[in-house]
Amino acid sequence: MTVHTPECIARSKAGRSLCLCEIAEVQARRRERVGLTLAEAAVRLSVSPDTLRQQVKNGRLAATKIGPLWMVALAEVDRYAKASSGRPGRPRKVVA
Repeated sequence: MTVHTPECIARSKAGRSLCLCEIAEVQARRRERVGLTLAEAAVRLSVSPDTLRQQVKNGRLAATKIGPLWMVALAEVDRYAKASSGRPGRPRKVVA
């Protein structure tokens, strides 16, 4: 449930469609549905975005191109992390 500020209530009474609280909530829900950009996924996985682009190209990481951005589902990021765990390469940094 959205908690509205006095500014939001005034905006609503003025006939405007969405207040800033509702816009932030919609954006958060959209992010949950779509997932992460390759750059965001790269930070989580401690690799470069270029590495992930190469993995998408090679079919090792499932991603969807939306406009200019590649989007990766959160479940796919987790799957990729588990699949690549313990493989040769640079030591992984843990990102919370």
